Amino acid sequence: MNTPPKLKIAFKATNGKYVSTTTSKVLSANSDLIGPSEIFQMIIQEEKYVALLAENGKYVINQQNGELPIAAVSDIIDLAARFKVYDWGKNQAALMASNHKYIEFSLPDAQLQASSSKRTTSASFEIVFLSESGTTIQPIDLLTETPTKNTIQS
Repeated sequence: MNTPPKLKIAFKATNGKYVSTTTSKVLSANSDLIGPSEIFQMIIQEEKYVALLAENGKYVINQQNGELPIAAVSDIIDLAARFKVYDWGKNQAALMASNHKYIEFSLPDAQLQASSSKRTTSASFEIVFLSESGTTIQPIDLLTETPTKNTIQS
């Protein structure tokens, strides 16, 4: 059985902050720097779908069909842990959750939630590709390019 490719990434929201896994495991766009809590393994599932593994070893899920914030709390990749990637150009992407809503951050706490029916500015994220050591590397087009051995994590 083939293991799906994994990419080490960080997300930068349009508020200029990086998405971070908080101590309560909720995702929030509130960090100024990329550290362990801002790094995710993007696991490519099938065409345009990905799963996200947080630094706590849990998969990111759309909780209660979007009623609660996005959180890194699952041990498995199920429907709630799969997100469809939409290219929005200029290194920007939008993620759609299992409830067919875009993930967006909302103020004042910048928590992420699958609540937007439209691709708004707050539902757009820059995907920052990282090397194994955590340095920024050349971005790839997730919708058309195949990850190279420099971007794939084991």
